Amino acid sequence: MKSNLAALIAERKRYTLQKDDLTEEREGLDQNIRVALQEGREDLARAGIGRQDDIDAQAASIDKLIQDVDVRIDEARGALSAASAARRDSEERVTIARRAREAQKPGTVGNADGGFRKPAPGDRIAAALSSVARLTDLPAGKPRDNDLVELEEFGRQRRIDDRLATLRSELKSKK
Repeated sequence: MKSNLAALIAERKRYTLQKDDLTEEREGLDQNIRVALQEGREDLARAGIGRQDDIDAQAASIDKLIQDVDVRIDEARGALSAASAARRDSEERVTIARRAREAQKPGTVGNADGGFRKPAPGDRIAAALSSVARLTDLPAGKPRDNDLVELEEFGRQRRIDDRLATLRSELKSKK
């Protein structure tokens, strides 16, 4: 369980570094876009804004991944605490069982199983299916329709046009 927690913490760190890299790239593009507009290179500015839009989408996706990992880290920490509590409880039960066995008269038979039981295969399968359902919130379904792809591209072009207009007005107001 500790190795699982360590792996989750490492995964979160990796996602954070990826997001930091994207943020740095986006900020660098902003200055280049402004220079391109000042030099009359709208085509380059448009390409830069398109890349910024892509970066924003990737950053949002990474934010969701980080939130998911944070939830899994909290669950792993809770499971680790529960396992520690269960270990302490089982140690106490073993101690009680040993005392009871020692207190019995010789020749009598006692029950000293300590309360341990192996999980049933059905319980393990149900737990695995529950984990899979919790971790995959993407619907299993058909691929996107062409109309949705076109709508997404339309929205992307609109965001690029809006950003270009904003940058143009900022540049005009500075002159």
